[in-house]
Amino acid sequence: MAWTVVGSIVTAGDTGNTTSLAFAAQNHATGDDIFVGVGWNFGGGATASVSDTAGNTYVDTGVQAVIGSNAIRLFWAHNITGHATNVVLITYTAGAVYRSGAMRVFTPPAGTVTQNDADTGAGNSTSLSTPALSMTGTDGLIITFQMAIGDSNAAGSGYTLNAYAITGDAIQYWAMQYKAVSAGEAPAATCGSGLWGMVAASFAVAAAAPASFGFFLD
Repeated sequence: MAWTVVGSIVTAGDTGNTTSLAFAAQNHATGDDIFVGVGWNFGGGATASVSDTAGNTYVDTGVQAVIGSNAIRLFWAHNITGHATNVVLITYTAGAVYRSGAMRVFTPPAGTVTQNDADTGAGNSTSLSTPALSMTGTDGLIITFQMAIGDSNAAGSGYTLNAYAITGDAIQYWAMQYKAVSAGEAPAATCGSGLWGMVAASFAVAAAAPASFGFFLD
């Protein structure tokens, strides 16, 4: 069974200087996976974490892209506990301006899903990318969260991309994209010429352990 997209992308963001950012309440089903892209201006030294009403654990994929004074990270929660009015909340350790978030939900394939790899990219050009991500196992998925200054993002080859902007901000253009893969690759997208940053992670169903056979002698 491949990854199944659940509903549409959900986004949040504003330009206030506060310590949290909440998504609108969603009906999340038990067993699904939630992926949350987190962006903010960290001039005050803030870091971020993710939680929700249902008490699910969100794991940081472990990398951070930096564009000037803006930071981008990606979190995920696997095999969640469902909740009919689940509010996913991003919390910052200090006041953060230009706070942005995107959330995607998938029903994962059967088996044990693990994060395989994560990496970042940043630059000043029309092409966004990260180094190639490894993938071990089957039914792979690559998720990216990205921001470009001054122009919107367009999907990379084979990716499904959803772009959005923060109300009150006409400069930062955000997007989340995903692609089902059978092998590792370098995720990519395009934008108008300007500063950009991207964080990406790969996930897959871990290969089953080989069967063990015992031999007995009389």
